[in-house]
Amino acid sequence: MNEILQGIRVLDFTHVASGPMCTMLLGDPGATYDNVVTSPQAQHDQAFISVNHPYYGEIKMPAFGLKFSQTPAQVKLPPPSHGEHTEEILLSFGYDKNAIKSLFETKVVF
Repeated sequence: MNEILQGIRVLDFTHVASGPMCTMLLGDPGATYDNVVTSPQAQHDQAFISVNHPYYGEIKMPAFGLKFSQTPAQVKLPPPSHGEHTEEILLSFGYDKNAIKSLFETKVVF
């Protein structure tokens, strides 16, 4: 069992582009990652795809909200690991290397 999303709560996504579909799939407040992915409706709709992640191995992630027959969407890169871009984002906001080091040491960021 993949536990990447363990502890994540389900939210209402009805006001975003793929919202109604996400909310129907995740609408049960008690839903877990596994029962959402393996639900018959999600499987019928091909709502999740498998992606090979360099750290986590094979993971499931939401599929593309729109499907076009002549220009199908494809995953080019796996999703980033937790904190993978933290340093470069903080640098782009003007933090210096010492400040960033301090944030990591005090576990403000990961």
